[in-house]
Amino acid sequence: MNYISFFSSENIIRILCKYRAKAANKRHEKHMMRDISLHVSTNKILSSENNEEFQILQDFFPKRRQWIQLNESERKSCNSSIKINELRLYKSYIKTKINIKEGKIDPPEWYLNLLDYVEKIQLIIINVENSDYEMNKPQIRGIKKKIKKKVLICRPIALYNITDKIICSL
Repeated sequence: MNYISFFSSENIIRILCKYRAKAANKRHEKHMMRDISLHVSTNKILSSENNEEFQILQDFFPKRRQWIQLNESERKSCNSSIKINELRLYKSYIKTKINIKEGKIDPPEWYLNLLDYVEKIQLIIINVENSDYEMNKPQIRGIKKKIKKKVLICRPIALYNITDKIICSL
């Protein structure tokens, strides 16, 4: 088995579904906190307009209301809401793919964007020896860990762009 088989379009799309489901969950948590909070500073929380990764992922999948609903057994097979949303996204992709092949619908814009992006990643991998592609430096952020003797100790977190994350995770 060669390394290119790991970068099949299905594997890349599954990872994109996972990232989109996580982004949707984070956005939901922000909205929920804003809606239930009585504190003035929390009520000013905005959704992910500034989140570049969310904006990119949003272009690859249908709007949330258009995600395919799961039946009871599919919902019970998932152990978290993120997994359920991940499966809903993947099922939406599969259903759209089938409908396009059968000629029932024209390819939606999100579907074309998704296929273009997957092809772009596959080309990077196939031509990795010949291309001048380099992974970007991650953005390092600190997350508060604890305060020890009046010194704030932080845990460093590396944030990569979406393309680099997909290439590293496969």
